[in-house]
Amino acid sequence: MNNNDEILKLLPCSRTDTDSLVALTHKVKWDFDEKRINRLLRVGSIVGHRTSHGELISSTAVFRYGQTLTSLGLVIVHPDFQGRGLGKKVLEACIQMIPEEEAIVLIATPEGKPVYEKLGFTTVDSVHKYMCESVQHHEVKVSNRYHIEDVNRHQSNVLHRIIQLDADAFGAERKLLIQNMFESDSECLVLFDQNGEIEGLCFATKSEPYTVIGPLVAPNDETAFALLTKLTFSIEGRVRIDIPDGKTDLMKMIESIGFHKMDNPPVMICRTDQLPKRNGTYYALASQALG
Repeated sequence: MNNNDEILKLLPCSRTDTDSLVALTHKVKWDFDEKRINRLLRVGSIVGHRTSHGELISSTAVFRYGQTLTSLGLVIVHPDFQGRGLGKKVLEACIQMIPEEEAIVLIATPEGKPVYEKLGFTTVDSVHKYMCESVQHHEVKVSNRYHIEDVNRHQSNVLHRIIQLDADAFGAERKLLIQNMFESDSECLVLFDQNGEIEGLCFATKSEPYTVIGPLVAPNDETAFALLTKLTFSIEGRVRIDIPDGKTDLMKMIESIGFHKMDNPPVMICRTDQLPKRNGTYYALASQALG
């Protein structure tokens, strides 16, 4: 790649750009694979700069949740083209696409934080990234008030409740994302109460080089840990989970089964000074890009 190539304009990405997007993430040492990129393309939109030869050299993904919140992710500039303001330009273009009444949230890297601040983002929270090379499996029982079950993707009668449960926990409706995860090869466990009502959920999505746990919604730390341990019981290899700030007890619990904290990036937001109202049941993100 010649870094003197003329930069053209921002263009939308499609499935035909999957390999280019994967390659771009690897240039900045992020561990995305084809499966993860395709999921982002299914539930959001991605734009990026291209050189005169059509090479993709920047990206930003936009995920709109209802009419109140948008999440930005996959903000990347190829190392050979950094320092030219391309990151700021692609972010500004994405922000202009989003209606003014919608708050915009993202999880920042140390390199990107100064750029985000110049664009009006402020830090309102943080996320705790945990990894485990191999989960130390053991059974965790929940109280008699609850029981945990696998959910078959053909059980569409529970999908509406799962979408609403996630919306109440996250603070915005993510119907397209949750429906996509539910109907794909992601594994899903749900927590039922004594009346047969769904009170918790946990997804696991396998990709390379690890399985991602999340979103995870539960009424308390005990049930959150039980969902996680049951879901990871059959998982071999590396596992990742991103936990919102404040869930200290769950973090201590997962450390006891082999998880180690890798990073603690800030959550930043603009057009408002706080995250949307949440009910305290949100224990793990779908991913740092998706929120």
